[in-house]
Amino acid sequence: MFYGFLVGNSKKVPQSAILGVIISTLVYVMIFLSCLGIFSTYGLQDIQYPTIELGKEVAIPGGFFERFESIFFTIWIMTVFNTTSMSFGVSVLAFSSIIKKLNRQKWILILSPFIHLVALFPEDLNEVDLYSQLVSIIGVVFTIIVTPLLFMISKLKRSRQ
Repeated sequence: MFYGFLVGNSKKVPQSAILGVIISTLVYVMIFLSCLGIFSTYGLQDIQYPTIELGKEVAIPGGFFERFESIFFTIWIMTVFNTTSMSFGVSVLAFSSIIKKLNRQKWILILSPFIHLVALFPEDLNEVDLYSQLVSIIGVVFTIIVTPLLFMISKLKRSRQ
C-alpha cells in the first residue's frame, strides 16, 4: 500500500493492495479461530500470547517435525523483522518526502539511534504492554484529528481553484 508509486503498472496497485489485505485478514481470522477452538474463551483470558502457545501445541502426525515450535519461531522472527523493516522504510520515505533537504540515508542515520533508544525503554513485558496501549491510543487520537483536518484542507484547496 505504501510503495504503490514505485510500481510500473499502477492500474494493478489497488487490486494488489486489496488482495494483500484480504489474505492477511483471512490468515489472522484462521489463527484467531484456531486459538479459540483449542484454548476456549476462558483459556484465552489467561494466555498472554496465544499465537505462540498455539505454535507450541501444534503436533504434526508422522514425526516429520519433532519440534514444530522451532520452525514456528523462525517464521515468527522473520515476520517480525520484515514488518519492522517495512515500517522503518515507510517512516524514512515519509520523512524524506516531508523534509526534502535530507535524503534517505541521512534519515536512516537520524532515526536508527532514536528507534534503538525507544526499544531500550521497556524493562519487562508489562511495560511493553503499557507502551503498546499508549501508542494505540495516540494513533487513534491522531487519526481522529488528522483525518478531518486533511479533509478540510482538501476542500479549501478545491474551493480556491
